[in-house]
Amino acid sequence: MGKRGLMDDAGGREEGEVVPMSLPRTTLVTVAIPRMSDETVLGPEFRAIGVRAPSAEPRPWLEDFDVCPALEEHRIVHVGLARAESPHRVFRGCQTSNFFAVTLSGRVRVRVDGEWQAAGPGSGCLLPAHCENAFEVPADGCWEYVWVCVLEPGHQAATARLARPHVAPWPVGPVRHAVLGLRDAVRAGQSPALLSDWVSLLHSQVLHFCGASRVPDAFAGVWERVVGRLHEAWPLDRLAAEAHCSREQLRRLCQREFGRSPHNQVIHLRLRHAARLLATTDWKVEQVSDSVGYANPFVFSLAFKRGMGCSPTEYRLGNR
Repeated sequence: MGKRGLMDDAGGREEGEVVPMSLPRTTLVTVAIPRMSDETVLGPEFRAIGVRAPSAEPRPWLEDFDVCPALEEHRIVHVGLARAESPHRVFRGCQTSNFFAVTLSGRVRVRVDGEWQAAGPGSGCLLPAHCENAFEVPADGCWEYVWVCVLEPGHQAATARLARPHVAPWPVGPVRHAVLGLRDAVRAGQSPALLSDWVSLLHSQVLHFCGASRVPDAFAGVWERVVGRLHEAWPLDRLAAEAHCSREQLRRLCQREFGRSPHNQVIHLRLRHAARLLATTDWKVEQVSDSVGYANPFVFSLAFKRGMGCSPTEYRLGNR
């Protein structure tokens, strides 16, 4: 049997096999992004198929995607399968969506908590919104992957608030079949209820990968309350009491789920929300500082520069 393309059924395909896609080729494209620090370079053989929401921002590579309003029920911007060759790289200083991808074949390097990690076949990666994210195909390499891009909801964001950037093993088949199933259902004109079921499957894959399904409800709830009251003080004793666990249990859970201490997780949430306010509002730095729990704007600016790599003013100029 010959090699199969990404649009074929997954049956009979061996994991790690690099196969061509029967899609038009593109030339090397560099997409100019208005943010100062952002970069998107699509390699010379980049091809993608998928489905997008009606509200998705225009992108040249999204033009031929099928449109599905049901994606917006879970704030999903677009889903798809792609094949990329070096040079292919993306850098976001503060992306507005949660990017979940599973490698079908080849390899990609993903920047996780400031360090590069390799992701091969059967590896998933989650790059949360409102923090620095980057990935690239290694030199002379090729990467085939399936992805789901989810906006961070304003009222609740388990996919972002309960996760840190990370790479971990994840089965390829369920995500790939769900993306292709949704695409086929859209093209067949199936009912909104059936389309909604496909979208729910994809959203569940993201939630399970980021760990939202395995953490205790009390632990998940405390961070939602922190996000809603960032202007308040959150000492360890209060966090532990809100999570209904001991201080040591809270430390262990935070280290497992976030890779940081409870104190540093609070700082992380404060700075992420501050970054969003700086990028999307005209509030003065003093207002942003106060709204995320820093009474002293100078202390806030120092913490922001330490955590984000630039001052609040520089960040605002580079993300407008």
